[in-house]
Amino acid sequence: GTISFTATGDNEVIAAPGTGAHIQIDHMEFVVSAATNIIFKDASTNISGTYTFGAGGSYSFDNSSKDWPITLVVNQAFNINQSGTATVGGMIFYRVVGAVAA
Repeated sequence: GTISFTATGDNEVIAAPGTGAHIQIDHMEFVVSAATNIIFKDASTNISGTYTFGAGGSYSFDNSSKDWPITLVVNQAFNINQSGTATVGGMIFYRVVGAVAA
């Protein structure tokens, strides 16, 4: 998937997957265009501390072994909160685990 936003506050990167399913993130990388602070969220709950970036700063998480993914609560969106209005751009690879009711 794509990470692309400029708004201050919570930015939905992956939508909630539906009843009985949850998100597991295996890879994420992004670059910020200007100084900003970033917090990763499971819907509205912080799942990281504050990452402080300068202009051109970058972040990378890789779980290529698939042993230690970032795992969210059932049926919750993955949001990235930023304090500023930097352009945040990158990519994210994730799995949806669990059955979604038809």
